[in-house]
Amino acid sequence: HSFAEGLGITLELEPLPAPIHVWADPLRLEQAFTNLISNAAKFSPRGDRVSVRVERVSQRVKISVHNHGEPISEEFRPLIFKKFSQSDVGTTRAVKGTGLGLAITKAIVDGLGGRIDFESGAGGTTFWIELPVVEELGKPVK
Repeated sequence: HSFAEGLGITLELEPLPAPIHVWADPLRLEQAFTNLISNAAKFSPRGDRVSVRVERVSQRVKISVHNHGEPISEEFRPLIFKKFSQSDVGTTRAVKGTGLGLAITKAIVDGLGGRIDFESGAGGTTFWIELPVVEELGKPVK
């Protein structure tokens, strides 16, 4: 991801335990992941890393993106997926944005029957997407 590299951020992709399939528009799914990774990079200290992890949790796949930046305030939590919302954590934010990335990502994930959420604290912030697993082409797992 050249955007992260331009900010001095290293991307780490944890090894995938086994192939996992989801039913999704690959371009929209790529856009959702690009938004999460770009946000993680924007709010990371220069020279740090952003970790991406994929795991199967029951009949869902969970993709997590973690950075080591400042935590997101509890006051901002209810606004984070709304259009034009931006957190003001200024000291680690390397690039300004429009406040649309997470709103768009949520709309994509909702449209795929998935869920998006996050955890944030002293160790950084992790956003994750959960999507239904598909065992056979076109047949979601029940």
